[in-house]
Amino acid sequence: MTKNETLFHYTDVSALSSILRNKVLWLTNLGYLNDSQEFHDGVAVVSRVIERLVAREGCVFEQRGGGLAFAQGVLQCYKDCGVWSSLYSCSFSGAGNLLSQWRAYGNYAIEFCREGLESALSLHDCVYDAAAKESLAERVLKPFIEEAEDYMETDFAEDMPGLACLTEKISTFKNEHFAAEHEVRIIGKSDYHMSGVKFRPRGDLLIPYQEISFPVESVVAIHIGPIANQDLAENSLSMLLRSCGLTRVRIVKSDIPFRA
Repeated sequence: MTKNETLFHYTDVSALSSILRNKVLWLTNLGYLNDSQEFHDGVAVVSRVIERLVAREGCVFEQRGGGLAFAQGVLQCYKDCGVWSSLYSCSFSGAGNLLSQWRAYGNYAIEFCREGLESALSLHDCVYDAAAKESLAERVLKPFIEEAEDYMETDFAEDMPGLACLTEKISTFKNEHFAAEHEVRIIGKSDYHMSGVKFRPRGDLLIPYQEISFPVESVVAIHIGPIANQDLAENSLSMLLRSCGLTRVRIVKSDIPFRA
């Protein structure tokens, strides 16, 4: 993906109104995203890579046995305790007017300039290809295992740069069946006390989320999905944009045929 591309945040009308009026994006807890295997896929990849590293470079890792054991313990903790409970993500798609996205997330999409978003926020491209995921996992694991030797005897393991990097990469590994979404993410983390975590209802569930400010000038357009009464939706959306001081933001109506 190039820096001057646009990214699309698909959402429903309620969230759209909140995002535009409050100038904040919502980062949803990883355990409550549409992919039921969220984070599990990344943990499985890293586990396989560790096994391969041990088989290929066993003598080297014997000298760093403590670091290797620490890495294996971290992965086991991820599997058992669900570390994704502290991870949050806001998702964007590189694909505009994608029917599967309209169906999954809502009838509106905010189009952002990627470069504008990256002027204030860190974006992470999701990885779908199996070989690419394993290659990236190996590049992150080796320095992490070396670094673990210095941290494992302390009480500051959570401060390890290597651990943060490993967790971040695992958070971007996605099942290949989602590749058409070309997903890009903002990744956040909550503390033990859930400071700053909010909750919104969805059906019978409470969805944990965090809010993060974004550069409002990065909004390029608002897209209206394949819904009935697109003209009425355009009129009220135009009024909302005017009330938010976003009069230069374009409104684009999807040309996908709609049937009620």
